[in-house]
Amino acid sequence: MRLLAVILLLFSCCSGLTISAEKLSPEDEFKARNFIYEGADFLARNQTARALARFTSAKKIDPENPEVYYWLGLTYSDLQNYGVAAKNAETAVTLNPQMVKGWMLWGQCLLFQNKYDDAKDKLERAFRLDPNNYLAAFNLGRCFYYGFKGEQKSLALKFFQRAWELNEDFVPARYYAGCIQLESGMLPLAIVSLRWVITREPRNTEAHYRLGLAYRKDNHITKAENEFSEALALNPNHYESHLQLGHIYLIEKPSREKAIKHFNEFLRLAPQDHPWRERINSLLERDQELQKKKRRSN
Repeated sequence: MRLLAVILLLFSCCSGLTISAEKLSPEDEFKARNFIYEGADFLARNQTARALARFTSAKKIDPENPEVYYWLGLTYSDLQNYGVAAKNAETAVTLNPQMVKGWMLWGQCLLFQNKYDDAKDKLERAFRLDPNNYLAAFNLGRCFYYGFKGEQKSLALKFFQRAWELNEDFVPARYYAGCIQLESGMLPLAIVSLRWVITREPRNTEAHYRLGLAYRKDNHITKAENEFSEALALNPNHYESHLQLGHIYLIEKPSREKAIKHFNEFLRLAPQDHPWRERINSLLERDQELQKKKRRSN
C-alpha cells in the first residue's frame, strides 16, 4: 500500500493544471504549460525519468510556479525519494498556501518517513482547506492508524469512514475500516466491511486473509478455512494463511497431515524474526519425537 495514495493523488490531480505566468511571455507560458502536461502524462505511464525531465524544464522557465514544484514532488515520491519530494511539496505550498494537493503530498511524504506528528499537521491543513476531499481524510486515517504507537485507531476509523462516505467506491478506506474493526473485536462489522471489499476486489489476498481471521475469531471455522484457502489460491506464498490453516487443522478441525503441511510451508516462507516461528518449530519437533516413540512401541 505504500504507493497507493501517491498513485491516487496522481490521477486525481491530472486535471486543473495552472501556470502562474504573469511575468512570462506567451511563448514561455505555452512551453511551461506543455512541459507540465507532457510530464503528467509520462508520470501516469510510469515513465518517471522522462516526467522528471519535463518538470525540470518547466521549472527553468517558470521557477515561481507552485504547480511545477508539486509535480516534481509527486515524481520524487513515485521514486520513493520522500525527502526531496517533501521539500518540493513544501515549496509548492509556500508559493500557494491554498494548494490542497500540495499539503496532501507533503503530508504523505512525511507519513512514508514515519514522521507522524508532522504528517498529521500537513494532512489536517489539507482537510481543513477541502473537507470533502476523501483522499485527505483517507491519508489522515492512515496517519493515525500507523503512527502514535497504535493508540489512535479509533480516530483513524472515523477518518476511514469519512473517506468512504465521501466516496463510496473507494475500496481502500473500507478495507482499513475492516482491519480496525477486526483488531478492535467488532467482528460482525469487520465481516461486513471485508466482505464488501471482496465483492469489489475478489482477488484481494489480504482482504480474504483478514476476513478469515474475523470468521475464525467469531467461531465460523469452515468459513475461515475457506477464506484462508482462497488467500493461498491467490498467493501460495502467503505464510500467514498457512499459519492460520495449520492452527485450524491442529485445533478446530484436527488433521495432523494437513496441519504439518501448512506449518512446514509457514516455516519455509515466513521471515526469520516472525514471532510464531520458534513455537511452530518446537511443535513440529515434538510431533517428530512423538512419531518416533509410536514407531518404536509398534
